[in-house]
Amino acid sequence: MKLVRIAIFLTGITGLIMGGLTSISSLRTDQEQAGIRTNENLKSQATILVDQFFGTLESTKALNQGNGVNSLPYLTHRAVLNLKQGAPSDFESFNAAEATPSSPAVDLALEERVMSALKNQLSIGDLRITKVCMGTYELNEGGSKEGIFIAQPVFKIVNGVADTSSIEKANVALIDPVKAFAGVQKLASGESTAFLLSKKGKVLAHTLNAYVGTDLRKISHLKDTIENLFLGAQTGSVDRYTNVDGTKSQVAFVRAGAYPFAFAVEQKATPAVLSSEWMSEQMESGAARKNLGFALVVIAIALITFTVVSTWAGRELNKQIEANREVRKENAVDLPVGIAPSMLAKKVAPSAMASAGTAVKTQITAQASIESAADSFVEFRAQLEQERDHSHQQARLITTDRDYVRELLGRIESSLTAEGIEKELTSLSSELTESPVLFLRYNRRNQNLTLASVAGEIRIPNYVQMQAYVRKDIELQVEQLAEGGKVASLTNYGPINKLMITHLNVAHFEAWGVTSSPEISGQARLVGVLVVLHAGMRSAQVRPTLAKILKESGNYLYAQNNKLKPKSKNVDPAISEMNFDSDLT
Repeated sequence: MKLVRIAIFLTGITGLIMGGLTSISSLRTDQEQAGIRTNENLKSQATILVDQFFGTLESTKALNQGNGVNSLPYLTHRAVLNLKQGAPSDFESFNAAEATPSSPAVDLALEERVMSALKNQLSIGDLRITKVCMGTYELNEGGSKEGIFIAQPVFKIVNGVADTSSIEKANVALIDPVKAFAGVQKLASGESTAFLLSKKGKVLAHTLNAYVGTDLRKISHLKDTIENLFLGAQTGSVDRYTNVDGTKSQVAFVRAGAYPFAFAVEQKATPAVLSSEWMSEQMESGAARKNLGFALVVIAIALITFTVVSTWAGRELNKQIEANREVRKENAVDLPVGIAPSMLAKKVAPSAMASAGTAVKTQITAQASIESAADSFVEFRAQLEQERDHSHQQARLITTDRDYVRELLGRIESSLTAEGIEKELTSLSSELTESPVLFLRYNRRNQNLTLASVAGEIRIPNYVQMQAYVRKDIELQVEQLAEGGKVASLTNYGPINKLMITHLNVAHFEAWGVTSSPEISGQARLVGVLVVLHAGMRSAQVRPTLAKILKESGNYLYAQNNKLKPKSKNVDPAISEMNFDSDLT
């Protein structure tokens, strides 16, 4: 009886413990979800600052070329740089932005620091391709604060026409980042701060001017994130780290396109569940005290209930035991005095033998039933295995009469969003190749690929980190191949290789560019990359069909993203195997 009560009590305590653990797990899950939402909000704010960055860049470029802009409050100096054999040689001129007859003499030390920065950071390739090159220079000798230079090419004039293959000079503009990006002070609220970051980890502008010049690479939790940010990740975040003033913070980064700058927005991080800070906040909260009191009341009621139930169960068990004893006493048979046990045996022998015969017959019948059931089970199992083998063989056959292009069009014509088209593309591609498939969406402005859709059995550890950078020349090569009716292979492109190996531990895969047709978009446009994870015989056999559905999907994605009426352009492009250079620097 005591054991029964102890068992019931322990069951109740175990239930309370499991309930507590479940509540803690739920709190942690809710906190993680809140952290994800906060991270997306911080990235949205940082993206607004990136848009302001591009506006500032365009205004400075226009003034530097003399296109109608008189002056800018953040422009400090303008210079003309002579180039010799593609490298900075000397300054043809170096003047303050608003020079007057009473302006002070040229700061030779500043001129020397700017020349040193240009020799180390000026890229002739950037000047030829993107027509602009940006970097940083020291504002003061030995100081930690830095300014930003913007260089634009001056092409050689041949017969009155600019020769874009020959750059003689460069127009250079120097800007003060604190004045240029004053938006970081306007954007940040009382709970968040924002700052502009250079590729070297230096803070160029900050909500609080005291933090300008801080080197964030010295913070261990941020060093790797900043390095990955400028190696092609484009975005990054840290859920909880100790910032320079010792506060636990959450921060999100967004890189400014392909330029060596990024904006970040941070706010105070929520304390971890069950930590001392979390417990203090909960106790200070009136709602938390009410919840704690309610939990104590529930525990007390549960203990009282367990005690009452165990007492009642004990009494019922005692009554049942006593009833069984009375039944056994009533059924007991006492032998009459003077009758020997052997005589009693003789009297009951015939009936006992009859009972024994009946028991034997029953056992034989039961044995026969068991054997029959066993035979039926073996027959059923053999039939099931045969049907399973047949279904497996049928599933692996490549059906030649299935029109995948028509099936794709039937699926995506009812899709009202780009996300729906991407989902149908990955789903059908996974069925066609019998492999897990990923679709990486391409952002033309940021020049990066982000994971948008997944099909098949594959586990993605972290969706946010599934990003890869696309160089401008690679984008042009892919689109030029699409102009010729071909699908470019990005299997050997360095950033995609690194993404697959680092995050999915997959080294053997296929990656194909998804583009729109020139007849649809006027000029072939890269909209994404499709990755087949288990490349092999099956994926090689279905490449012509896969190329068709990639082209159709690219047309619909371009139409959806640009609010155009979708049009089908059935083509049968060839597959072009291309090996791209993996060096992004």
